[in-house]
Amino acid sequence: MKKKLMFLLTFVMMWIWAVPASAASKPVLPTDVSVPSKNCIFLGVEGRYIADIQNALNRINQIRYEACREGVTNPNTGTPLQKKDYVPIKWSSDLEYIARIRAAESSLTMHHSRLNNKIWYELKGPKGGQSCAEVIAWNWSSSMTYGIDQWYEEKADWVNNTGEVTGHYTSMIDPANRYVGLGTFYSENAAMWPNTTVGEFSGQLDLDEAKGKSVPACIQTVEVDRKYLLSNTYGISGTIPKKTGQTGSLAMTVGIDYNGTRSTGLRLLSSVTWSSSRPAAAAVDANGTIRVRGCGAVDITARASTGAYAKRRLTFAHNWGKGTVTKQSTALKTGIRKYTCSGCKASRTEKIPVYKLRKGRTYTVGSFKYKLTNANLKGKGTVMLVGTTVNRTALKSLKVPDTVRIRGVRFKVTALGSRVFRGFSKLSSASIGKYVKIIGTDTFRNCKSLKSIRIRSRSLTKVGKNSIRNIYKKAVIRVPSGKRSSYKKLFNGSTGYQKRIRIR
Repeated sequence: MKKKLMFLLTFVMMWIWAVPASAASKPVLPTDVSVPSKNCIFLGVEGRYIADIQNALNRINQIRYEACREGVTNPNTGTPLQKKDYVPIKWSSDLEYIARIRAAESSLTMHHSRLNNKIWYELKGPKGGQSCAEVIAWNWSSSMTYGIDQWYEEKADWVNNTGEVTGHYTSMIDPANRYVGLGTFYSENAAMWPNTTVGEFSGQLDLDEAKGKSVPACIQTVEVDRKYLLSNTYGISGTIPKKTGQTGSLAMTVGIDYNGTRSTGLRLLSSVTWSSSRPAAAAVDANGTIRVRGCGAVDITARASTGAYAKRRLTFAHNWGKGTVTKQSTALKTGIRKYTCSGCKASRTEKIPVYKLRKGRTYTVGSFKYKLTNANLKGKGTVMLVGTTVNRTALKSLKVPDTVRIRGVRFKVTALGSRVFRGFSKLSSASIGKYVKIIGTDTFRNCKSLKSIRIRSRSLTKVGKNSIRNIYKKAVIRVPSGKRSSYKKLFNGSTGYQKRIRIR
């Protein structure tokens, strides 16, 4: 079988009496004692607990049944197991409690040992359950069952009597073990591999069988002998705010060295005193909550009850916000935007780039929408009126301007787009600018109240199909002097022109 990256240890001992432990569960999860022992300190390991209990039980029982079916050697008697020896192992809440604490501890020690120098098998569950055999697996997975498969890899060595380590496998198949509890702790602060899975076995009877749940994020308390602390690794970490108005949460951290195995970033859970070199800019309360009120550099100091301290310089950026436009940019000139920091009230300005007008794009000026048909910025630019923001039942009179100013540049209005005012039932009069050359298809169609159209342009060249169909039947169209004859030809039958409509 292909070897997996792992490091496995096992230790089997007889059941030994120990002091009961608390089973309280909080965001900061407790260890088995409520007060640190002499020369010890509480540290917190950030991580999460993975629980896939039923699948883990099923897998272990598959392995136990397989061993009985195949006649694998009984680790207690040295004789082959038989099918009648098969006893399904059960889950124990006490053993799970122990396994979870031990998983966090073993993620830092990489061994069957505790950071408080106590013996692992002295741990008891809240209801008195105790382990007689402990197995550990380390890996990269996010699975509880992956570690079981690592232990199972020892089967071949046990069956073939190679002399290699086999205690993980034999603990699983031993008929004398009636209960099991697993703890899978996943932590980026672990010494080597993030997943530490611990199994605790017991031959006790009638243990509580309640099953725990996954804990997506927690800080597990571990009791650590001060001699393992690395004095040069005290630091400050957490959620660091970046600018005025933001808050964050700080923690004092330290590293440990357990017989050459190092871990860093462990939280001090004892009393920590916080201070700021500039409280007016950034203040930290007793819980490590930091609130930023100003800008610039601030030195934050954390001091533990042991006298150890850590200092960290934080630099907070100005909170400029969105700023205020004090000078609008045009198509010809840059604009100015002013920013004022909400914290220190410092201000700065920046240029707003020249606004680039694009041919084919539509711009709103007043209550009308214009499509840019020629983007020339030196007096030759043109637009087409293509829409309005006024409701079709609210527009009563229309004046198409000669020119419009868009972003500081004046453009001639040379066309009315198709269907622009179609169905504007309240529109009664329209004045068309002097540069309009084209009136589009259906422009005024179904404007049944439109009685007067004044065309001031002398350069009209096209009137689109149905542009005046169904306007007021006796409407009057006024045109520039000398243009009546030529414009009358433009307003032909296809435009919707009727004989009762007069062109003057």
